[in-house]
Amino acid sequence: SAIPFNPWTDPKRTVMSWLSQAWGRGIFLVTPQVTIETRGLEHLDHGPVMLVPNHNSVSDTTMLLTVLPPFKFVIKSSVFWVPAIGLHIWLAGYIRAAAGGEQDAARVLASCQKWLKRGCHVLWFPEGTRSEDGAVHRFHTGPFLAAKQAGVKVVPVAISGTREVLYPRTLRYYFKGRIQITLLPPFEVDGDPKEAAKKAR
Repeated sequence: SAIPFNPWTDPKRTVMSWLSQAWGRGIFLVTPQVTIETRGLEHLDHGPVMLVPNHNSVSDTTMLLTVLPPFKFVIKSSVFWVPAIGLHIWLAGYIRAAAGGEQDAARVLASCQKWLKRGCHVLWFPEGTRSEDGAVHRFHTGPFLAAKQAGVKVVPVAISGTREVLYPRTLRYYFKGRIQITLLPPFEVDGDPKEAAKKAR
């Protein structure tokens, strides 16, 4: 039981999730002029959900780890090869995004279902990548199909301010700013995942 990523004694990888959260909070601890306002956390009190945030900056992930309860999230494959970080996200049970092909997509959906059925929230950026212009672009259907298959609700997450803290595609980090994160009311994916994606967007 001393092994924090032992799937038999710690099936939710709780210890690794705690370390992820501590890492995120540590970053914001040393940037006290960055403030975060969070609303709607009560929407996470009724079982696991699929979280679908818009994506403006690489700092989105750090901020979400800081303010949200533990979750598993879908990360692009290349991050798994980054030294130290890749090992951590693998041990934490985070989900490697599909690189292409139906079998790879099916693997991601199955991984989402596995964690949702274990009672873990799953976070998946439905735009697929960071917005270049700050606009919210088309949502892909993957997260909504995964929610439908697992029988859980979708919680849209509106993020603003992270673009001004860390500008996309650059290393320009501004050590002050105001970030807002709003969890919107959950909804079920009853019909076409494409319609659910439009609704969330």
